Amino acid sequence: MNELVCVPCRDFITIHSSVYLLIFIGARACYYSLVCNSCTPSTKRAFLKKKRLRNATRAIVFDSNNCVALLYKRKLGYYEIPGGGVEEGETGEEACIRECLEEIGCVVEIVSEIGTTIEYRKERQRINESHCYVARIVGEKGSPTLTDREIEDGTETMWVPLSEAIALINSRTPEHLYDKYCTERSLVFLKYLS
Repeated sequence: MNELVCVPCRDFITIHSSVYLLIFIGARACYYSLVCNSCTPSTKRAFLKKKRLRNATRAIVFDSNNCVALLYKRKLGYYEIPGGGVEEGETGEEACIRECLEEIGCVVEIVSEIGTTIEYRKERQRINESHCYVARIVGEKGSPTLTDREIEDGTETMWVPLSEAIALINSRTPEHLYDKYCTERSLVFLKYLS
């Protein structure tokens, strides 16, 4: 950890030097290495305007047995919830539905929005803003259509109770910093529902 300042408002806090993560659940912010308690939404927006922004979506998907979908990245050694980038012309909800079909092979309906994560990737000077939704599958489970990279990572879909999903994510410590933030992001949202 390095001694740095709050990225948006410049107040002094301790954060890691390459990736920062901020998680908003509703109007309440859960601060994870990006901002201090005095940071306001307007300060955050001003900061975001200065960086390249990538919009993304995440989902906690429940099946008819009330189990949630987890993606296990075998090669990278961690679990996360499904999601990905919002394509041009898509809404966050549309991207969430598409990503779930691609990554877990299921048609889903959005039940509610949980919150937002904001990740600052210093080495790329990029902000990744992910909106997380609760969803339920519609119809039967299908087969995912994984990208070459997801196949190379050994990505597998599993369906487990919410408490087990939290335990599985907690059981692994990814090697790479960004992967650690992916697991933190997933954990915060899963714990919010538990």
